Amino acid sequence: MGGPVAEDQASSLATLSEVGRRRLQLGLWIMLGVAVVAVALQPVLAPGEGSRAIGAFMMIPTAAAAIWLIRLQRVRAAVVTLVFGAWLVVTFSAAFHGGVFSAGIYAYPILVVICGWTLGMRATLALAILTIATEAAMTIAGVQGLIAQAPAPAPWQWVIHAVMLVGALGFVSFSIGAYDDQINYIRALSAELALKVTDIEAKNREQELQTLRYRTLLDAQSDAGLGLFMIRNRRITFVNQAVSQMLGYSHEELLALPSYAQLLHPDDLKRVALNHERRLRGENFENRYDIVVQTRSGERREAEITVATLPGEGEPGVLVILADIHQRKQVERELSHSREMFSHVFQSNPTAVAISRIADGRYLDVNPGHCRLFGWRREEMVGRSSVELGIWPNQAEREKWAAELRKTGQLANWTAELCDRNGKRLNAAITADIFSVAEEPVVLAFVSDYTDLRQAEAGLRRSEERFGRMFQASPVATVVSRLADGAYLDVNEAFTRHFGWSREEVLATTAKRLGIWPDLAVRARWLATLQEKGAVRDFDVELCTRSGERRQCIISAELIDFDNEQCLIALIHDISDRHRAEDEVRRLNSELEERVLHRTMELTEANQELESFAYSISHDLRAPLRGIDGFSRLLQEEYEQRLDTQGREYLARVRRAAQRMGTLIDDLLELSRVTRQEMKRQPVDLSAICREVAAGLRQEQPERAVEVSIEPHCTCQGDPQLLRVLLENLLGNAWKYTRTTPHARIEFGVERDPAEGDVFYIRDNGVGFDMAYAGKLFSPFQRLHNPNEFEGSGIGLASVWRVVRRHGGKIWATAEIGQGATLRFTLASAPSNRQQ
Repeated sequence: MGGPVAEDQASSLATLSEVGRRRLQLGLWIMLGVAVVAVALQPVLAPGEGSRAIGAFMMIPTAAAAIWLIRLQRVRAAVVTLVFGAWLVVTFSAAFHGGVFSAGIYAYPILVVICGWTLGMRATLALAILTIATEAAMTIAGVQGLIAQAPAPAPWQWVIHAVMLVGALGFVSFSIGAYDDQINYIRALSAELALKVTDIEAKNREQELQTLRYRTLLDAQSDAGLGLFMIRNRRITFVNQAVSQMLGYSHEELLALPSYAQLLHPDDLKRVALNHERRLRGENFENRYDIVVQTRSGERREAEITVATLPGEGEPGVLVILADIHQRKQVERELSHSREMFSHVFQSNPTAVAISRIADGRYLDVNPGHCRLFGWRREEMVGRSSVELGIWPNQAEREKWAAELRKTGQLANWTAELCDRNGKRLNAAITADIFSVAEEPVVLAFVSDYTDLRQAEAGLRRSEERFGRMFQASPVATVVSRLADGAYLDVNEAFTRHFGWSREEVLATTAKRLGIWPDLAVRARWLATLQEKGAVRDFDVELCTRSGERRQCIISAELIDFDNEQCLIALIHDISDRHRAEDEVRRLNSELEERVLHRTMELTEANQELESFAYSISHDLRAPLRGIDGFSRLLQEEYEQRLDTQGREYLARVRRAAQRMGTLIDDLLELSRVTRQEMKRQPVDLSAICREVAAGLRQEQPERAVEVSIEPHCTCQGDPQLLRVLLENLLGNAWKYTRTTPHARIEFGVERDPAEGDVFYIRDNGVGFDMAYAGKLFSPFQRLHNPNEFEGSGIGLASVWRVVRRHGGKIWATAEIGQGATLRFTLASAPSNRQQ
């Protein structure tokens, strides 16, 4: 162990003790001192040969650099500097003084040995080869005479040998110290190794014990039905017996599966595989969750897994604990379904339902029906007792109910008086049952409100009383009888008054026995209709009174249930007096119709005669009028020069009077035609007629610039010829009375009135008229303006009025002097919605 070792020897410098480093540093200081002394003694020992001090001089910086590196704790770098620096010193010294025969050449072996001891085999081999090559070169150079081979002086050689011996001695001392350090280091390592071996043996024993515990645990898990298996590289590497029993695979089949994914159901494959990859990547998330597995037979089963990551070389493994929860899940689903059904029944039950503790009556839950009945919200009731809320106004009554409930375990229709939020008293019936929730007895109570029922019963009694009073007080004869045999069950006073029998005589007998129905076939027909339809209204029949008098009656009857028997109630109206009155009215109506017909015929004849007279008069007057107008015109044309001014004026007046008389005759004929013309109703476009009339007016007076606005698509049902007469007169008047208006405007349109329907109008901005005379506007020959200012006969608006009346409408006017006039009219046959 004392010689050089393998490559790891260099590493011993790193573990060199502090004493060894100080020894090495001391040796370097000695070497530095010797080099300085050699340089100083060179003139004495080798006078005249100053070049021999080159080696010693080079040794000074080499030793100084090594010392500096040791101070920096870089021992290996210091040794490398020392070895290779010394090799350069020896090489330069030999090259200049004797070559291979120089005194320092013997330092090469020492340097190689030092290198081998401190720097390892590879550095030593390199240094040895370099040394051999250098010595060969110096040998060749010496043979060739390139290097002087004169020996050095004896004193100098002694100094060189002394330096090498001192260096060797220092190296030996360093080597021995380093060896001792290594021995101590090895001994320390051996002791530490012994401790580690002991610790490893203890850990092995603990691991064996732990393995035994794990195996016991695994066996216990298997016995408990918990499956356990390990996965590495997606394959199952360990599995216990419980997994085989759960999934139907043998132990060998499970270990031979190419992937754990074959155990997963397709519904859950993607999710579990994703979780497995995330776990292998080191992500943290829930390590316990439910999955769906698939047995060897293809059965779908629900399971719960607990997963943990197993560290190891390469890809980490996964430990999986598998619990079969299929049955538990099924029970949970059934329990959840049961809870949902209970909750649905509880919440949707229209009856008030509450769950409360029996000890203190505090509510645990109430349904909406309970909230509706008592007026509190659920949040206000839960956690409070019925006594606190005032539902039980009497605590003693509640204690009595609770004591009876504890005694029997359940109560049905316990009657009690409760209160709602507003203090209203409720007549309630409570049905309750005791059951346990979390080992605490609670009460499930159903509360039915009979307040309305009691009120309804009281109301029914009052209604029966009122019905009885009305039954007896009714002026209409009313009877109640059984349908099966016709026996009277009750009759009112009006019946006894109208038919003469007393109530006692009628009850328990029938209509047949009394002889009220003179014709039993009619009664049978009436009963058949009543049984078929359930009711008969206004059945006209003749009935007999007790005295035998026959009375004309109307019977209205309806089937009813009376004391669980089908009965009928009948109202009998005596209409004998009304029949006599109706006969008298019919007789009078017949006479009136004859009178009206006779009067209508007389009026028709008078109208025909009047129309004939007017037509004859108008035609008979035309001939003399034409003569007067013709001869007046001849006088005016041929004898005008013979007449003075007054005569010519008289003649002009005669002509104007004759022409006006002709116009009056024409208007009378038009009025007569409007009155007697037969109407032919059909759809009429009033807007189109207005456009035609306006065009005619423009053609007659093209010099006038009148703005005419006509609303399109104003339609109605009527006679087109009469309606044209109407519009010609109205538009003609508007055209005439706007003659003096600078910017004349005439407008036709329709307005929608909720009461009148479509109201047509013609509006102008002409001279207008005084509304005080509006009543004369539609009378024949009535004019509101001076004939010299505006021509006309006063017949046009009378014709308009007759056309409107014949169409079932009406016409009226509004005006203001100087502001124009508006004439509105309706037509009964006008559609309520015109075309748009």
